[in-house]
Amino acid sequence: MYLHVYTQTLDWQQTSHWKVYKIHRSGSLNLPVDSLQQYPHMDLGDDSVHYYVKGIKMLPKDQTAAWMGEYIATYEFGQRIRKIDISVYGGFFFDEVSKQYFELLEPLREDWLAFLRRTLEQMSNKAAH
Repeated sequence: MYLHVYTQTLDWQQTSHWKVYKIHRSGSLNLPVDSLQQYPHMDLGDDSVHYYVKGIKMLPKDQTAAWMGEYIATYEFGQRIRKIDISVYGGFFFDEVSKQYFELLEPLREDWLAFLRRTLEQMSNKAAH
């Protein structure tokens, strides 16, 4: 019951401290949130993420997203760090706390994925210098 209430009432605009992690290893979806700090990461900027997650839609429990690679990200809500797995195909992500899939509005999906790619490229460029 708690998880159902969580997914219905989470205000994504109230999330904060969004980070994306550069993780290139199999099993990254199974990494616990407290082990992510050991991987290179970069802030995404709350305002930028809030722009993309406006109007986000929860998928029905019987519907899953098409996965073809993933980005790992975290955010804070209710003073807890929460992990999401973002599909690199489409505008879907899986929230590990609610065990629910969400999708971004169609017009924002391509820009969302480009935003994530650019952020990870910036991280790679900083590491190379």
